[in-house]
Amino acid sequence: MAIEFNCPQCGVAIRVPDAAAGARGSCPTCHTKLLVPQVAAPPTQVAADEPIGQQPAAPPMAPPQAVVENPVPFSPAPPSTPPGQFIDAAPVGVPNGFPGEQSVTPQFETPVAPVQFPGPPTPTPGQPIVPASSSVAARVRRRSKGKKSGLWFPILCGVALVGGIAWMYLQQMPSLNGDRVAAFIKNEAMKPRIVDKAMFDVPDDIRSRVLDHFAENRERVKSDILETQFSAKDAGLEVQILTGSQTRFVRFPIDDDLRKWYDENYDLLESPRARLLKKSLVAFVNDWDVAIRNQQGVEDILLYRDSVGLAASVDGLGFNVSAKVDQLLYPCVYEDDGFLYFPLPPSTKKFKIVGTHTNGRKSKFPGEYNVTVKKLKTGK
Repeated sequence: MAIEFNCPQCGVAIRVPDAAAGARGSCPTCHTKLLVPQVAAPPTQVAADEPIGQQPAAPPMAPPQAVVENPVPFSPAPPSTPPGQFIDAAPVGVPNGFPGEQSVTPQFETPVAPVQFPGPPTPTPGQPIVPASSSVAARVRRRSKGKKSGLWFPILCGVALVGGIAWMYLQQMPSLNGDRVAAFIKNEAMKPRIVDKAMFDVPDDIRSRVLDHFAENRERVKSDILETQFSAKDAGLEVQILTGSQTRFVRFPIDDDLRKWYDENYDLLESPRARLLKKSLVAFVNDWDVAIRNQQGVEDILLYRDSVGLAASVDGLGFNVSAKVDQLLYPCVYEDDGFLYFPLPPSTKKFKIVGTHTNGRKSKFPGEYNVTVKKLKTGK
Protein backbone atom coordinates (compact mmCIF):
# COMPACT_ATOMS: atom_id res chain seq x y z
CA MET A 1 0.00 0.00 0.00
CA ALA A 2 1.22 3.52 -0.79
CA ILE A 3 0.51 6.96 0.63
CA GLU A 4 -0.92 9.31 -1.95
CA PHE A 5 -1.15 13.06 -1.58
CA ASN A 6 -0.88 16.29 -3.54
CA CYS A 7 1.73 19.03 -3.21
CA PRO A 8 0.05 21.95 -1.39
CA GLN A 9 2.06 24.43 -3.47
CA CYS A 10 1.75 23.27 -7.12
CA GLY A 11 -0.79 20.42 -6.80
CA VAL A 12 1.32 17.68 -8.41
CA ALA A 13 0.22 14.15 -7.43
CA ILE A 14 2.79 12.24 -5.37
CA ARG A 15 2.87 8.58 -4.29
CA VAL A 16 5.29 7.24 -1.67
CA PRO A 17 5.51 3.91 0.21
CA ASP A 18 3.99 3.46 3.68
CA ALA A 19 7.47 3.43 5.22
CA ALA A 20 7.85 7.10 4.33
CA ALA A 21 4.98 8.23 6.59
CA GLY A 22 6.08 11.23 8.65
CA ALA A 23 9.30 11.70 6.62
CA ARG A 24 10.37 14.97 5.07
CA GLY A 25 11.21 15.56 1.43
CA SER A 26 10.78 18.05 -1.36
CA CYS A 27 8.31 18.35 -4.22
CA PRO A 28 9.81 17.09 -7.50
CA THR A 29 8.27 19.96 -9.43
CA CYS A 30 8.45 23.11 -7.27
CA HIS A 31 10.89 21.76 -4.60
CA THR A 32 8.66 22.89 -1.76
CA LYS A 33 9.60 21.19 1.53
CA LEU A 34 6.95 18.58 2.36
CA LEU A 35 5.96 16.33 5.26
CA VAL A 36 4.52 12.98 4.21
CA PRO A 37 1.14 12.68 5.98
CA GLN A 38 0.38 9.94 8.50
CA VAL A 39 -2.52 7.72 7.36
CA ALA A 40 -4.46 6.35 10.30
CA ALA A 41 -6.20 2.99 10.06
CA PRO A 42 -10.06 3.25 9.98
CA PRO A 43 -11.68 2.42 13.35
CA THR A 44 -13.51 -0.92 13.69
CA GLN A 45 -17.29 -0.55 13.79
CA VAL A 46 -19.04 -2.60 16.49
CA ALA A 47 -22.78 -3.23 16.28
CA ALA A 48 -24.72 -2.08 19.34
CA ASP A 49 -26.77 -5.26 19.62
CA GLU A 50 -23.87 -7.69 19.35
CA PRO A 51 -21.63 -8.44 22.31
CA ILE A 52 -17.94 -7.69 22.02
CA GLY A 53 -15.89 -10.69 21.05
CA GLN A 54 -18.73 -12.45 19.14
CA GLN A 55 -18.70 -10.29 16.02
CA PRO A 56 -18.03 -12.08 12.77
CA ALA A 57 -14.83 -11.01 11.11
CA ALA A 58 -15.49 -8.68 8.23
CA PRO A 59 -14.07 -9.79 4.89
CA PRO A 60 -10.91 -7.90 3.97
CA MET A 61 -11.51 -5.02 1.67
CA ALA A 62 -9.10 -4.13 -1.07
CA PRO A 63 -7.84 -0.56 -0.76
CA PRO A 64 -9.21 1.78 -3.38
CA GLN A 65 -6.84 2.17 -6.29
CA ALA A 66 -6.67 5.89 -6.90
CA VAL A 67 -5.19 7.03 -10.20
CA VAL A 68 -2.09 9.06 -9.42
CA GLU A 69 -0.02 10.55 -12.19
CA ASN A 70 3.76 10.21 -12.12
CA PRO A 71 4.28 7.96 -9.05
CA VAL A 72 7.65 8.70 -7.53
CA PRO A 73 9.93 6.72 -5.22
CA PHE A 74 10.76 8.18 -1.86
CA SER A 75 13.68 7.57 0.53
CA PRO A 76 13.12 8.53 4.17
CA ALA A 77 15.09 11.40 5.64
CA PRO A 78 18.02 10.58 7.95
CA PRO A 79 17.42 10.84 11.70
CA SER A 80 17.81 14.35 13.09
CA THR A 81 20.72 15.37 15.27
CA PRO A 82 19.99 14.71 18.98
CA PRO A 83 19.43 17.80 21.14
CA GLY A 84 22.64 19.39 22.33
CA GLN A 85 24.73 17.93 19.50
CA PHE A 86 25.76 19.82 16.39
CA ILE A 87 27.26 18.78 13.08
CA ASP A 88 29.93 21.13 11.74
CA ALA A 89 29.14 22.48 8.30
CA ALA A 90 31.73 21.81 5.63
CA PRO A 91 33.55 24.84 4.18
CA VAL A 92 32.17 26.47 1.05
CA GLY A 93 33.16 24.47 -2.01
CA VAL A 94 33.93 21.29 -0.03
CA PRO A 95 31.40 18.44 -0.31
CA ASN A 96 29.77 17.30 2.93
CA GLY A 97 30.79 13.97 4.42
CA PHE A 98 33.77 11.77 3.74
CA PRO A 99 35.19 11.14 0.23
CA GLY A 100 33.04 8.70 -1.64
CA GLU A 101 30.08 9.02 0.73
CA GLN A 102 26.77 9.25 -1.06
CA SER A 103 24.19 11.87 -0.26
CA VAL A 104 21.38 10.68 2.04
CA THR A 105 19.18 13.73 1.59
CA PRO A 106 15.67 12.52 0.65
CA GLN A 107 14.63 13.65 -2.80
CA PHE A 108 11.52 13.02 -4.86
CA GLU A 109 12.23 11.92 -8.38
CA THR A 110 11.20 14.68 -10.76
CA PRO A 111 8.17 13.61 -12.82
CA VAL A 112 8.37 14.07 -16.56
CA ALA A 113 5.49 16.20 -17.75
CA PRO A 114 4.03 15.22 -21.13
CA VAL A 115 4.91 17.51 -23.99
CA GLN A 116 1.82 18.96 -25.66
CA PHE A 117 1.90 20.30 -29.16
CA PRO A 118 -0.59 22.87 -30.42
CA GLY A 119 -3.35 21.35 -32.48
CA PRO A 120 -5.42 22.86 -35.25
CA PRO A 121 -7.58 25.88 -34.34
CA THR A 122 -11.07 25.10 -33.12
CA PRO A 123 -13.63 26.53 -35.56
CA THR A 124 -16.37 28.79 -34.29
CA PRO A 125 -19.75 27.06 -34.22
CA GLY A 126 -21.68 27.86 -37.39
CA GLN A 127 -18.63 29.22 -39.24
CA PRO A 128 -17.47 27.13 -42.22
CA ILE A 129 -13.86 26.06 -42.46
CA VAL A 130 -12.32 27.60 -45.58
CA PRO A 131 -9.13 25.85 -46.78
CA ALA A 132 -6.30 28.11 -47.82
CA SER A 133 -5.88 28.31 -51.54
CA SER A 134 -2.60 27.40 -53.20
CA SER A 135 -2.03 31.02 -54.25
CA VAL A 136 -2.49 32.29 -50.71
CA ALA A 137 -0.13 29.62 -49.36
CA ALA A 138 2.45 30.55 -51.98
CA ARG A 139 2.25 34.23 -51.01
CA VAL A 140 2.70 33.30 -47.35
CA ARG A 141 5.77 31.20 -48.16
CA ARG A 142 7.32 33.98 -50.27
CA ARG A 143 6.64 36.54 -47.54
CA SER A 144 8.21 34.28 -44.86
CA LYS A 145 11.25 33.69 -47.06
CA GLY A 146 11.68 37.40 -47.60
CA LYS A 147 11.48 38.12 -43.85
CA LYS A 148 14.09 35.43 -43.09
CA SER A 149 16.52 36.74 -45.70
CA GLY A 150 16.10 40.25 -44.34
CA LEU A 151 17.22 39.11 -40.84
CA TRP A 152 20.73 38.12 -41.93
CA PHE A 153 22.05 41.66 -42.15
CA PRO A 154 21.24 42.74 -38.55
CA ILE A 155 22.49 39.34 -37.27
CA LEU A 156 25.83 39.77 -39.05
CA CYS A 157 26.11 43.34 -37.76
CA GLY A 158 25.45 42.14 -34.20
CA VAL A 159 28.07 39.39 -34.45
CA ALA A 160 30.62 41.85 -35.81
CA LEU A 161 29.88 44.33 -33.01
CA VAL A 162 30.24 41.68 -30.28
CA GLY A 163 33.46 40.41 -31.86
CA GLY A 164 34.89 43.92 -31.98
CA ILE A 165 34.06 44.58 -28.33
CA ALA A 166 35.61 41.25 -27.31
CA TRP A 167 38.78 42.02 -29.29
CA MET A 168 39.11 45.45 -27.69
CA TYR A 169 38.58 43.92 -24.23
CA LEU A 170 41.27 41.30 -24.83
CA GLN A 171 43.67 43.97 -26.02
CA GLN A 172 43.17 45.90 -22.80
CA MET A 173 43.53 42.88 -20.49
CA PRO A 174 46.90 42.67 -18.74
CA SER A 175 49.16 39.82 -19.84
CA LEU A 176 50.04 37.47 -16.97
CA ASN A 177 52.11 35.11 -19.13
CA GLY A 178 55.28 35.25 -21.17
CA ASP A 179 59.01 35.71 -20.65
CA ARG A 180 60.41 37.92 -17.91
CA VAL A 181 63.82 38.70 -16.41
CA ALA A 182 64.84 38.62 -12.73
CA ALA A 183 68.21 39.08 -11.00
CA PHE A 184 70.17 37.87 -7.98
CA ILE A 185 71.01 40.56 -5.42
CA LYS A 186 73.75 40.69 -2.82
CA ASN A 187 71.48 41.43 0.11
CA GLU A 188 71.40 38.63 2.66
CA ALA A 189 68.76 40.27 4.88
CA MET A 190 65.59 42.14 3.99
CA LYS A 191 64.32 45.24 5.75
CA PRO A 192 62.38 44.22 8.92
CA ARG A 193 58.60 44.37 8.98
CA ILE A 194 56.59 45.40 12.05
CA VAL A 195 53.37 43.64 13.02
CA ASP A 196 51.43 46.31 14.89
CA LYS A 197 50.47 45.33 18.43
CA ALA A 198 46.86 46.28 17.65
CA MET A 199 46.64 43.20 15.41
CA PHE A 200 47.10 40.84 18.40
CA ASP A 201 43.59 39.80 19.40
CA VAL A 202 44.66 38.64 22.88
CA PRO A 203 44.45 40.11 26.42
CA ASP A 204 46.82 43.03 27.01
CA ASP A 205 48.80 41.30 29.76
CA ILE A 206 49.58 38.27 27.55
CA ARG A 207 50.57 40.46 24.62
CA SER A 208 52.82 42.63 26.78
CA ARG A 209 54.52 39.61 28.37
CA VAL A 210 55.31 38.06 24.97
CA LEU A 211 56.49 41.30 23.35
CA ASP A 212 58.69 42.06 26.35
CA HIS A 213 60.29 38.65 25.93
CA PHE A 214 61.02 39.26 22.24
CA ALA A 215 62.37 42.73 23.01
CA GLU A 216 65.04 41.11 25.20
CA ASN A 217 65.51 37.83 23.32
CA ARG A 218 65.72 37.47 19.57
CA GLU A 219 64.36 34.16 18.34
CA ARG A 220 65.67 32.75 15.06
CA VAL A 221 64.36 29.93 12.88
CA LYS A 222 67.11 28.63 10.58
CA SER A 223 67.13 26.28 7.62
CA ASP A 224 69.21 25.79 4.46
CA ILE A 225 66.59 27.75 2.49
CA LEU A 226 65.63 30.59 4.80
CA GLU A 227 66.22 32.23 8.15
CA THR A 228 63.50 34.13 10.01
CA GLN A 229 64.17 36.34 13.01
CA PHE A 230 61.55 37.48 15.56
CA SER A 231 62.15 40.43 17.88
CA ALA A 232 60.06 43.31 19.24
CA LYS A 233 59.91 47.09 19.12
CA ASP A 234 57.61 49.55 20.86
CA ALA A 235 55.19 49.37 17.91
CA GLY A 236 54.88 45.58 17.94
CA LEU A 237 56.48 42.35 16.75
CA GLU A 238 59.43 42.74 14.37
CA VAL A 239 60.03 40.12 11.64
CA GLN A 240 63.14 39.94 9.46
CA ILE A 241 63.78 37.53 6.55
CA LEU A 242 67.32 36.38 5.72
CA THR A 243 68.77 33.96 3.19
CA GLY A 244 69.65 30.40 4.16
CA SER A 245 73.03 28.73 3.78
CA GLN A 246 72.16 27.44 0.28
CA THR A 247 70.12 30.31 -1.22
CA ARG A 248 70.35 33.87 -2.49
CA PHE A 249 67.56 36.37 -3.01
CA VAL A 250 66.21 36.76 -6.56
CA ARG A 251 64.36 40.00 -7.25
CA PHE A 252 61.46 39.87 -9.72
CA PRO A 253 60.07 43.23 -10.98
CA ILE A 254 56.32 43.87 -10.94
CA ASP A 255 55.70 45.24 -14.45
CA ASP A 256 52.79 47.40 -15.62
CA ASP A 257 50.56 44.50 -16.68
CA LEU A 258 51.05 42.68 -13.41
CA ARG A 259 50.56 45.88 -11.42
CA LYS A 260 47.31 46.63 -13.23
CA TRP A 261 45.93 43.18 -12.55
CA TYR A 262 47.17 43.36 -8.94
CA ASP A 263 45.38 46.65 -8.32
CA GLU A 264 42.13 45.32 -9.81
CA ASN A 265 42.23 42.14 -7.71
CA TYR A 266 43.84 43.45 -4.53
CA ASP A 267 41.06 42.44 -2.13
CA LEU A 268 40.86 38.95 -3.66
CA LEU A 269 44.58 38.42 -3.07
CA GLU A 270 44.97 40.23 0.23
CA SER A 271 42.00 38.79 2.15
CA PRO A 272 43.36 35.23 2.64
CA ARG A 273 46.75 36.55 3.75
CA ALA A 274 45.23 38.93 6.30
CA ARG A 275 42.95 36.20 7.69
CA LEU A 276 45.82 33.74 8.07
CA LEU A 277 48.06 36.29 9.79
CA LYS A 278 45.38 37.43 12.23
CA LYS A 279 44.47 33.86 13.19
CA SER A 280 48.11 32.74 13.48
CA LEU A 281 49.09 35.69 15.68
CA VAL A 282 46.64 34.57 18.36
CA ALA A 283 48.08 31.04 18.45
CA PHE A 284 51.63 32.40 18.26
CA VAL A 285 51.24 34.71 21.27
CA ASN A 286 49.36 32.16 23.38
CA ASP A 287 51.97 29.45 22.73
CA TRP A 288 54.82 31.78 23.57
CA ASP A 289 53.05 32.96 26.72
CA VAL A 290 52.87 29.37 27.96
CA ALA A 291 56.48 28.74 26.96
CA ILE A 292 57.72 31.87 28.76
CA ARG A 293 55.88 31.08 31.98
CA ASN A 294 57.09 27.44 31.89
CA GLN A 295 60.60 28.46 30.78
CA GLN A 296 60.59 26.22 27.74
CA GLY A 297 60.56 26.54 23.95
CA VAL A 298 57.76 26.44 21.40
CA GLU A 299 57.41 23.22 19.43
CA ASP A 300 55.63 24.73 16.39
CA ILE A 301 58.11 27.53 15.76
CA LEU A 302 58.71 26.35 12.16
CA LEU A 303 54.98 26.56 11.52
CA TYR A 304 54.90 30.12 12.83
CA ARG A 305 57.82 31.02 10.57
CA ASP A 306 55.46 30.54 7.61
CA SER A 307 52.08 31.57 9.01
CA VAL A 308 53.40 34.62 10.90
CA GLY A 309 56.88 35.47 9.63
CA LEU A 310 56.32 35.06 5.90
CA ALA A 311 52.69 36.21 6.01
CA ALA A 312 53.85 39.46 7.65
CA SER A 313 56.67 39.99 5.11
CA VAL A 314 54.58 39.87 1.92
CA ASP A 315 51.39 41.45 0.69
CA GLY A 316 48.56 39.92 -1.32
CA LEU A 317 50.49 39.21 -4.51
CA GLY A 318 53.55 37.71 -2.81
CA PHE A 319 51.28 35.51 -0.70
CA ASN A 320 49.78 33.96 -3.86
CA VAL A 321 52.86 33.14 -5.97
CA SER A 322 55.84 30.78 -5.79
CA ALA A 323 58.99 30.22 -7.84
CA LYS A 324 59.13 26.80 -9.48
CA VAL A 325 62.64 25.50 -10.11
CA ASP A 326 62.42 22.15 -11.88
CA GLN A 327 59.77 20.50 -9.68
CA LEU A 328 60.58 22.36 -6.44
CA LEU A 329 58.52 25.29 -5.17
CA TYR A 330 60.09 28.23 -3.32
CA PRO A 331 57.64 30.73 -1.76
CA CYS A 332 57.81 34.47 -2.22
CA VAL A 333 59.26 35.62 1.12
CA TYR A 334 59.29 39.39 0.73
CA GLU A 335 57.42 42.06 -1.22
CA ASP A 336 57.86 45.79 -1.58
CA ASP A 337 56.33 48.41 -3.87
CA GLY A 338 57.99 47.22 -7.08
CA PHE A 339 59.47 43.75 -6.55
CA LEU A 340 58.88 40.19 -5.34
CA TYR A 341 61.74 38.27 -3.68
CA PHE A 342 62.40 34.52 -3.74
CA PRO A 343 65.19 32.54 -1.98
CA LEU A 344 66.71 30.36 -4.75
CA PRO A 345 69.89 28.29 -5.16
CA PRO A 346 72.73 30.43 -6.62
CA SER A 347 72.97 28.08 -9.62
CA THR A 348 69.43 28.89 -10.77
CA LYS A 349 69.29 30.24 -14.32
CA LYS A 350 65.62 29.79 -15.15
CA PHE A 351 62.42 29.32 -13.17
CA LYS A 352 58.67 29.85 -13.42
CA ILE A 353 56.41 32.04 -11.34
CA VAL A 354 53.19 30.11 -10.72
CA GLY A 355 50.03 30.47 -8.66
CA THR A 356 50.68 27.51 -6.37
CA HIS A 357 51.62 27.49 -2.70
CA THR A 358 54.45 25.32 -1.44
CA ASN A 359 51.89 22.98 0.14
CA GLY A 360 50.38 22.36 -3.31
CA ARG A 361 47.26 24.47 -2.74
CA LYS A 362 46.15 26.59 -5.70
CA SER A 363 46.22 30.34 -5.18
CA LYS A 364 44.29 33.24 -6.70
CA PHE A 365 47.02 34.01 -9.27
CA PRO A 366 46.00 32.65 -12.73
CA GLY A 367 49.17 33.41 -14.70
CA GLU A 368 52.57 31.84 -15.29
CA TYR A 369 55.85 33.55 -16.17
CA ASN A 370 59.00 32.01 -17.65
CA VAL A 371 61.83 33.85 -15.89
CA THR A 372 65.47 34.10 -16.86
CA VAL A 373 67.84 34.99 -14.00
CA LYS A 374 70.68 37.49 -14.44
CA LYS A 375 73.42 38.11 -11.93
CA LEU A 376 73.99 41.61 -10.62
CA LYS A 377 77.30 42.99 -9.51
CA THR A 378 75.77 45.45 -7.08
CA GLY A 379 73.10 45.00 -4.42
CA LYS A 380 69.75 46.58 -4.12
